[in-house]
Amino acid sequence: MPYRNKTFISGDWTGDQEAVKKLRKYNDSDHWGLSFRDVHNDFSSDGNAATIKKSISERLDNSKVMLAVVGDHTANLRSGSNSNVTGNSGKSFVQYEHDGAVKRDIPIIAVYNGKVDKSKCPDAIKDVAVAHVSVDDYQALNKVYQEHKNDALKKNR
Repeated sequence: MPYRNKTFISGDWTGDQEAVKKLRKYNDSDHWGLSFRDVHNDFSSDGNAATIKKSISERLDNSKVMLAVVGDHTANLRSGSNSNVTGNSGKSFVQYEHDGAVKRDIPIIAVYNGKVDKSKCPDAIKDVAVAHVSVDDYQALNKVYQEHKNDALKKNR
């Protein structure tokens, strides 16, 4: 079993890029104090759907927490959208990531790009997310991240 010591950021990289940038800003700044190892920095793929799915699985296997960015269109992403397609399943890569995190029992924090609105949250994570917070509410985000990061580390031992 791999050692889970990283954070998986999931989201519509086109539509919610500003929220992802904000998460990375919090992580990179000494001022904010949110500190995580982004699993995306350690893996790459060639753009082929099968290779991307394999890379996602490897990333999830090394992740202790998922920060699932939820934007205006996240719940409705399907194959062929900006999130691309995982193959014949009709699922987007974002859906594949969410399903994989649920399957692996990775704590999922739904991080909204703006105000928290659970109607925008994908069904796969809506009821299993350990928290629903706005990317703009750093205090709440940091608190819930620290709590669940530590829980995940305890599970790993």
